[in-house]
Amino acid sequence: MKHRYTILTLIYAALLSLASCTIHEPQLKDIEGPPSFSSTIAKAPTVQFCDLISDPDRYNGQVVRTRAIYFRNMENQRLEEPACGSEGAFVWVEFNPSYVYTDEALKKKLQDVLCPSQPCPIGRARVTVVGRFHGPREGPYGHLDEYHFRFSLLRLEKVDPTEPLTGQR
Repeated sequence: MKHRYTILTLIYAALLSLASCTIHEPQLKDIEGPPSFSSTIAKAPTVQFCDLISDPDRYNGQVVRTRAIYFRNMENQRLEEPACGSEGAFVWVEFNPSYVYTDEALKKKLQDVLCPSQPCPIGRARVTVVGRFHGPREGPYGHLDEYHFRFSLLRLEKVDPTEPLTGQR
């Protein structure tokens, strides 16, 4: 029995060691780089948000610039645009490591617009962002796999307030 316990412990330790080898730490090449080195950000085409979600295959894997409403609550962070009029027209947002190169004043403005007062369970802001769009072939994404699309946010370029929130999930 003691021999079996020792073998199981060694197998468990080996599996943990192998699992730690598969964790990917972001490298400099994974980050789009600071603005002075990043032509990817500058060259990103501007795409209407409704076009992204109506023709996701066309933009899948591409770095694009778009304008939409950024919504976040305790479980979700997404881009949305009510004018698109499509149920499920939400895009899960993930912050790419290169987001750190976004202007600090813009980051602060985003937080101020999202949370003008405390407590702050939910918030919205109209934003212009640059990021890599991923379509449904690679999903689902986000909280409870509710999202068909993902946007890996590289840069925040503009932040504006939106109308007050009413009963969003």
